[in-house]
Amino acid sequence: MLTALAATLALGSGAAGTVVIAPARPVCQVGRPCSAPDAHDTLVFWSGSRRVARVETSAVGAFRVALPAGYYRITFPNRRLIVRPTAPTFAVRRGAYTQLHLSIDVGIR
Repeated sequence: MLTALAATLALGSGAAGTVVIAPARPVCQVGRPCSAPDAHDTLVFWSGSRRVARVETSAVGAFRVALPAGYYRITFPNRRLIVRPTAPTFAVRRGAYTQLHLSIDVGIR
């Protein structure tokens, strides 16, 4: 496992991106965005049934996590989501960071 992690860091593969809550307000108004960054939330990355990484989003909803090449899914353990994220599963290629822009629905109406 340590060897795989060292190889991942050397090659620079993983996932990076942003998470927004949409809608973030019960009523959308002209001139005011309906979405907001999902700040300081926890994302857990899974490969099959194995948890491989956990990361916290920044104040602006950004994240970056090193992952070996493979297929992953993301869960939000601190959220009860109404609608699944727009890209809950994704692939990481060796030597590349997959860019993800996720939108989650937390049930604000």
